[in-house]
Amino acid sequence: MLIHVIGLLRGFNKFVLRNDILRDAMVLEANTKFSISDEYVEKLTKTSIQFPTTVEEVIDRFKAMQELGTLFFQMESFIAQFYISLVNWSTKSKRTLDVRIVMDTKFIAKFIVATDERV
Repeated sequence: MLIHVIGLLRGFNKFVLRNDILRDAMVLEANTKFSISDEYVEKLTKTSIQFPTTVEEVIDRFKAMQELGTLFFQMESFIAQFYISLVNWSTKSKRTLDVRIVMDTKFIAKFIVATDERV
């Protein structure tokens, strides 16, 4: 058992090393091809995108969009009012949304795309 674990760890170290080499190769190519600074490429290669996975995270996203709409436009604007009513509806319909998420794994993505296209 111990030998098997050591073998797995050695394989894991090779995987980590390969990722580092791949990242370094991407940095080198971007530097030479596009004249991008090392710091900027480093930031780009470490960027990750997080999508909402629960109803609460979706509601938080809608609240953030509501705040942005209010910041850039007025409170009476269509965008701000749209997200206010969407936050209120989503909060009231949490159970329905939870069921839809369980039934359809892509529901959150579809829901966000539909709301973004509407605005």
